[in-house]
Amino acid sequence: MIVGASGFGKEVAWLCKRLGRTVLGFLDDNPKLKDGSFYELPVLGSTSDWHQYEECEFVVAIGAPRVRKKIVESMRKLGKPQFATLIDPSAQIDCDVTVIGEGTVICSGAVCTADVKIGTHVVINKLCSIGHDVNICDYVTLAPMVMLGGHVEVQSGVEVGASAAVRQGCTLSVGSMIGMGSVVLKDTQVNEVVLGNPAKHYKWTEDFYA
Repeated sequence: MIVGASGFGKEVAWLCKRLGRTVLGFLDDNPKLKDGSFYELPVLGSTSDWHQYEECEFVVAIGAPRVRKKIVESMRKLGKPQFATLIDPSAQIDCDVTVIGEGTVICSGAVCTADVKIGTHVVINKLCSIGHDVNICDYVTLAPMVMLGGHVEVQSGVEVGASAAVRQGCTLSVGSMIGMGSVVLKDTQVNEVVLGNPAKHYKWTEDFYA
């Protein structure tokens, strides 16, 4: 069951096809989608209706980390949903040593090298490159073609825009956001938005834990 009838929801549905996994349908809180269909699959209710499908595994297909976190937490208040971990067959991962948390989605062409740790409900998008000894915490989103050098620490709720590159050894602090195409050469601060090459402070965003 996919939570979120959105663009990324379509990509998760496509990934399920590639994995040979049956998708029962979508859950979404948009009242305009109620009892309708999306991507040729039924919309079977809102997020709070998940307990009617307790036999299913769920994937929260929402790109924004803050929204994804709130949806997971709201579901857990109603019970103990099972969350699927989906890894595209074309992704290159050393599964013997890589730790991957529940609810995480790793898309086509992603490469994770040696001793990588990936938390829960993480989105690693198409063609991302993740170097050795990288630690990715919960609710992180990496947009397509992100490059993380070795020993990068990506703390909870970080969002990295498409084609951004992060220098080895940097720490992306909780809730920070990296603009598309940016080159990060130093640590970010909590809830900081940085842009450019080299990436510089742009503004502050809302507290990830608010």
